[in-house]
Amino acid sequence: MRGCAACGESNPARARFCLGCGRPLEDEPAAAPELRRSISIIFADLVGSTALGESLDAEALRDVTGRYFETMRAAVERHEGTVEKFIGDAVVALFGVPRVREDDALRAVRAAADMRASLTALNDELQEDFAVTLQIRVGVNTGEVIIGSIAPAARPRPVMRSTWPRGSSRQPAPARCCSAAAHTAWSETR
Repeated sequence: MRGCAACGESNPARARFCLGCGRPLEDEPAAAPELRRSISIIFADLVGSTALGESLDAEALRDVTGRYFETMRAAVERHEGTVEKFIGDAVVALFGVPRVREDDALRAVRAAADMRASLTALNDELQEDFAVTLQIRVGVNTGEVIIGSIAPAARPRPVMRSTWPRGSSRQPAPARCCSAAAHTAWSETR
């Protein structure tokens, strides 16, 4: 994958034009340069996942968590975010990577609200199928990071280098929206 210098979109190595903006990629370097960006990040994790794992057999747990992850991915993608990774029972989603938009903070907050609403619908199905109800904690933060590749040849994907995103997942529930941009966006959705 190589990044477009104009818009930051990740493109397959065989692409001749950027899939995001259409700019020719002929003169682009194989690895995207490090870029300072303002991004918004969502951390969402299941409440009581250890107890859930102990109460369900392996196949049922796989089905429940698979449906949960797909529901969360769909909610993020409806708001044009990117699920960066699933870590255990947590979802990490980014807004502003690979493409920066003026309203990334608002999109992230709307996606977080959509994740919670989508979980309500999923819980109806899970209650009927497995007699379980899921709860999540969601943290949203917006700030500057440096995006680049740690090892371009081995793993050419964006890597965030900053300390602020880590704090979002550890904040107490009432202080989930920490940055001014995310707080303003959250207030507008209520």
